[in-house]
Amino acid sequence: MELDSKDSSVDSCVLLRIIQRNNAEQFKKATELLLSGRDLYVDDVVIMEIVYVLVKDKMSRAKIVENIRLLLNNPVFIWDRMFFDPIFDNFLKHPSLSFDDCILDARIAMKRRAPLWTFDRKFANQSNVARIVA
Repeated sequence: MELDSKDSSVDSCVLLRIIQRNNAEQFKKATELLLSGRDLYVDDVVIMEIVYVLVKDKMSRAKIVENIRLLLNNPVFIWDRMFFDPIFDNFLKHPSLSFDDCILDARIAMKRRAPLWTFDRKFANQSNVARIVA
């Protein structure tokens, strides 16, 4: 397996350095990676981790989505835009839903496995697929 190929992946900590700019040395290295000519795959879990960290750091949802979209719309990144765009919209539309709830809602709908049975009334009231177990 070639570990230094043109096609590779990037972890959340690298992308977070670019968004947060809280470590000058790592920010510089992350920026150099972006300019290296590599195509960088961003796994769904990486996006979830980024949102988790930024929510924990008290960044607003609007700023989180803006930063992620701004960064990942760079043509070097390969990520599932068609899947995440409606999730980001749902995350902004329903401020009491967690990001993982928004992902779960989208995945269940996409896989046509609805309804999603839950005891979480808040989720069921704001979800397209979740229903309360009676």
